Amino acid sequence: MQKDQRGICGCLIRCCVLVILLAANGLSAQSGLHVEDHTGFDREDWPITGGVPFPKGAVFHVDQIGISGTESQKRILSRWADGSIKWVLLDYQKDILANKKVTDQLLLSEKPVEETKMHTETDDFITVNTGTLKFTVSKRRFGFMDEAWLDLNKNGVFEASEQVVKSGSGQDHFMDLQDKNPERPNNLYANRDLLAGTSVPAENAIPTVKGGPEWMRKEGGGKELRKSAAEGKYTAKVVESGPLRTVIEIKGRLGGLDDDSEYTIWLHAYKGKSFVRVQHNFLFRGNPQTTNIRRLGLSLPLNFEGEPQFRAAGLSTAEKISKRDTSYLFNSGPSNVFNLEHKGFPLDWTVEAGKKVAKGIEKTDGWIDVSSDKFGVTLAIKDMAYMYPKELSYIGKEKSLNAWIWPDHGDLVMDLRASGWEKGMQGMSITHDVFYNFHAPDDVIKENVFTALVEDAPQPYVNPEWYSYHGTKAAGMIMPKDDEKFPKTEAYLATGTAFIDRSAIEFGWLGMLNYGDMMFMYAYQIGNKELGTWGISNRKDDYDGWRRGNTMISYRKFMQYLRTGQYEYWKSASAHLKFVRDALIKHYSDEDSRMVGYGRRHSAYWGVTPQDENDRTGGVAWDGYGTNWLGHYLHWNLTGDWRTYEVMNEIRSAFNHWGNTDVDQLSGGAYVGLKTFGTVVGMEAAKKEADNFLAMAIERTANPGDEWRDNTWFMGYGLYLQDVDDPIIKEAIFDWWRAGKHKEDRWGLYWHRESMAAVYWAAQNDKAMRDSIFSELVSVGSVENQNSLRIEAQTSLYKKYGISGLYEDCDMVYLANTVAPKYWRAKDDIMQMQWDEPLSMAVMDHYKEYGGRTDLPLQKERNFDIKIKSASKTALDVEVVLDSSSDVHLDVLDKAGNLLWTFEKQGIEKGTLPISFKESKGGLSDIYFIRLQVADDTMIKKFTLP
Repeated sequence: MQKDQRGICGCLIRCCVLVILLAANGLSAQSGLHVEDHTGFDREDWPITGGVPFPKGAVFHVDQIGISGTESQKRILSRWADGSIKWVLLDYQKDILANKKVTDQLLLSEKPVEETKMHTETDDFITVNTGTLKFTVSKRRFGFMDEAWLDLNKNGVFEASEQVVKSGSGQDHFMDLQDKNPERPNNLYANRDLLAGTSVPAENAIPTVKGGPEWMRKEGGGKELRKSAAEGKYTAKVVESGPLRTVIEIKGRLGGLDDDSEYTIWLHAYKGKSFVRVQHNFLFRGNPQTTNIRRLGLSLPLNFEGEPQFRAAGLSTAEKISKRDTSYLFNSGPSNVFNLEHKGFPLDWTVEAGKKVAKGIEKTDGWIDVSSDKFGVTLAIKDMAYMYPKELSYIGKEKSLNAWIWPDHGDLVMDLRASGWEKGMQGMSITHDVFYNFHAPDDVIKENVFTALVEDAPQPYVNPEWYSYHGTKAAGMIMPKDDEKFPKTEAYLATGTAFIDRSAIEFGWLGMLNYGDMMFMYAYQIGNKELGTWGISNRKDDYDGWRRGNTMISYRKFMQYLRTGQYEYWKSASAHLKFVRDALIKHYSDEDSRMVGYGRRHSAYWGVTPQDENDRTGGVAWDGYGTNWLGHYLHWNLTGDWRTYEVMNEIRSAFNHWGNTDVDQLSGGAYVGLKTFGTVVGMEAAKKEADNFLAMAIERTANPGDEWRDNTWFMGYGLYLQDVDDPIIKEAIFDWWRAGKHKEDRWGLYWHRESMAAVYWAAQNDKAMRDSIFSELVSVGSVENQNSLRIEAQTSLYKKYGISGLYEDCDMVYLANTVAPKYWRAKDDIMQMQWDEPLSMAVMDHYKEYGGRTDLPLQKERNFDIKIKSASKTALDVEVVLDSSSDVHLDVLDKAGNLLWTFEKQGIEKGTLPISFKESKGGLSDIYFIRLQVADDTMIKKFTLP
């Protein structure tokens, strides 16, 4: 009894500590966790998956996290430097009424939960049992879903008569290649005037290589060669498991040769559900100059008896299918990487079932259903209309249900030659979400409803304060949405973001290699000659407009979502990140593996020669490499997406190579990028990798060669310094500020919000520095202090429509002319400049409230310390004080970050350890740093020579 009392008291004390830590960050130990439906359909026990952050020092064990009255599954995604949980992935299930919000309480306690699992394993198979669906995946060979059973009579037993997929019945994943390339004529680009409806040639905007921006062409014929997953390398393993969701990772190659393309399938199964999510990634490793992709499909044979019925989006009635029939839904769209006609492009689709044919030119819902009197399966591809060309089909002869990543019908090939580079788009990848819903004939979830529900999966969200500089700080020092304090700025952000997001859809920046991209130029003009409201650049490296890999666009979009909770921003940010992640970054090269994770902007892919790129300082091919790392970092923490995790490791490898060369932004960013990636569970080694680039990060930051490009890393510095009190980096960014680079303007735009914000937060107790930063931000760099007609018009528009209304109700022409009246480069003014505002808004808000003063951040109590006994230019005596036995690694660095001395020893006993250093090359500088690692904890201290 006495032991139990001590346990209860200990638990209460620890819970009180949690409450105090949260209160210190302006948070509550019970916070509302919200999910919302945006489809107009009810959801019953619907699976929810998403990441939630916690403040530094608040939660150390995943068992401390729970949801009131709801079963949950938890996985740690990243940790703060002190070991506490930074982001955790939550799985749970909820009833959500159509277009309604549901709120649960996010709890912090210490009640351990013993988690069950839905899967079992043998040497040969992984078996998953959701309660309603049971299936197996082979560990030996490709079989996709090797066998499957559906509990049709709901007795909890999977009987032989309930088998819906049989082993070895024709499961396949394949790619058909053609060896004859189609002709590629040149088509001149033109600028369209949205209002007048006229078109004029775009000067100097002709592709510099033959072919231009068409990636989808009519096939050229020639011999076809089928490459199958059955022939290639293969692995299958469980990467995520628990009581609510299981994820199996299936990896392999389409064919048995080294240059054959790769695929990865993440197969998600959910408790109590008879549907599965197939997250499919395809990586092209071939040579596009000699082959074109004619088909790419995933085939699942069904255990039907007799002739089933076929239903599809766009088909008014169900049609019975004979063994001779192939019934399908095929969709397509514009073949260029851009389109300048407002809603003037077709998203055409065709359904054929026996003799029944239906066609349309509007967005397809993207589903088919095949059902017998025993069971049925609905097949859907997420965003099928926007990820064209696609096909869903059922082949009667083979009883096979087929998801076509590249369609069988349409006579199309994927032409990846369209580039000035010899190997074209080798190394490109693309990811799709395919859903299979196994159901009884009288299933209550209709096909269109099911498709709508999986198209718009609810994303859990706390509140704007939770993610802001007031709260967890886990996404950076951002200002939560505040219409009262910043009415003009909020209007500026809302109207500009809606304009960009809508233009991407309404002007047809779509297709599986393009969805998520955004238009680059608006209202372009040469000299005084106006070319119309909408245009493309005549600069040879920008002509295609496909350049959204630069700077931190994904991060800025996620920042907009987190500070507002607005669902439109979430969809836009997610689509853009996936576009950058898969299509922009290079994932394979048979000539230079160093390019992996580094990639090229699309101007390098689509019609610009290497010489053209080298004409610009740094070269456009180098300009955006790797700079979207913050977007990937946030996407991983918000979703736990395994494809994003893979690409983060590729970016990490690029940092480790290109970070030690003077390649544009990367030279200064490898340090902070690797430090941040090192907080991710499984990437901890990146923290040590970062130390290789410390000297270069300091040199690049403290002595910037380009006041514009170097700013892109300050967002990373700002985030990093909330985690690690790194005096070396602080000194470097103070040097940047003292050098006055922030006062240099460019193109009439103020670029330095993120830089100034990083300096402000680093200058914890330097009020003079904070006074100066605040003064500059409010006078030069703040929308709130502008009184232009444009700002007034945007403010008025925002008051009238609000965020959702700007997306749904506001006329696009009116929105465009309000946001970008005769602006030659709306990308810079709207996308890059405006999305820095939340960082400077947080500074202005903090300064107005505290007058530039701030309390020091909470520090983890350490059981070790460093003391200086004596120091001179050529010698240093220190003492390391240990409260417990441990391994010790100590580095002495000069003020430029160069390593002077190092000491390492294992198994040091508790007490005081004297260490002496003498005669180093260069000697101690007036300012020096000591980095001490004890076990897994690291301390960095700044010292000054007496």
